[in-house]
Amino acid sequence: ADTEKAPVSFLPPADRRGDVARAILYMDLRYDGDEGSTTMDLVVSDCPETVPGGAGMGYLSQLLQWHLDDPPDDEEKQRNEKVCTDWQGNRNPFVDYPDLASIYHGGSRPLLGDGLGYDCTVPPPPAGSCSDGSGSCSTKSECLCSSSAPTRNLIESNKLRGQSPISRMLQASQLIITGVLDGPLTGGLAKMIELFALEDVSDLSAYGIGVANNGGGTDGQEITLSGSANAGEFITVSYEDEKFLEYFGEIPTFTSGKVSINGDDAVELFFNGQVVDLFGDIGVDGTGQAWEYMDGWAYRKSESTPGSTFEISEWDFSGKNAVDGCSTNDSCGSSFPFKTFQPSPTECQCVYTQ
Repeated sequence: ADTEKAPVSFLPPADRRGDVARAILYMDLRYDGDEGSTTMDLVVSDCPETVPGGAGMGYLSQLLQWHLDDPPDDEEKQRNEKVCTDWQGNRNPFVDYPDLASIYHGGSRPLLGDGLGYDCTVPPPPAGSCSDGSGSCSTKSECLCSSSAPTRNLIESNKLRGQSPISRMLQASQLIITGVLDGPLTGGLAKMIELFALEDVSDLSAYGIGVANNGGGTDGQEITLSGSANAGEFITVSYEDEKFLEYFGEIPTFTSGKVSINGDDAVELFFNGQVVDLFGDIGVDGTGQAWEYMDGWAYRKSESTPGSTFEISEWDFSGKNAVDGCSTNDSCGSSFPFKTFQPSPTECQCVYTQ
């Protein structure tokens, strides 16, 4: 049967179990009892009857399994987005980052039997174990420990409230803009934006690019990426592929006529519709500015990190007209530092939740 009942439990439809689990895991995260008598400290547990004040919800092990069996689908992701933008102003992080559930809560206890709950005499697998084995956090109330950059930045408090709607999203970009080029070939080609995957990205369609031409302000997301990317992989987005191939000796990852950069244009990187990284000043024509790259390039310094504010100190510049007369990147006296960006070394970090 798709739904089942037992003496102390209820099993919802299979295609909604993950949705239910993530909603309850969010409630545990959001309501921590720090608002005095107005809210309880809701706790998801395999032993809900032992939680003080009757604030226990269960079963944690079952919810974690539902979360794995029924991962977030497009409908749930869209609902999470709409809840944030239209009503509530915050997000369910277990929808955005499913791996966070095991990092935050740990693993599952042994099942006593269908409908009979879980063996509370067995300690649960630890939460917060680092994926690189470099350490672990003692309890979820102290810190979350992970080598995942989005996880490190995702939760700054148990409450997920008190900030502006955008900052509540607390999403760190898994991609970073590493370079822009206004090339020397006919038509100002190759025109290119280079990105780097700081970690695995299972769905690149959450990311997009916008070009802010001539200081006219943002045009929003104009290019949507697709597919996936592995950590350490470079992504090249070119105006076209023929001249890119001629100049670099390989074809770009993506092509789009929206990459109409002319050395004075800013570039925005979007994630779920929000700017997560930026090159240049979208409100200023770059001509004559320190970040101008007309007939030249700009390249991100290694170990820089993405951000929605342009930090010119994180960039190196060829100077104006530096690539004039060049026919290939390899033979150019001011060659674009193609695919040379190096991320900062990954370290296990703890983010305090109190």
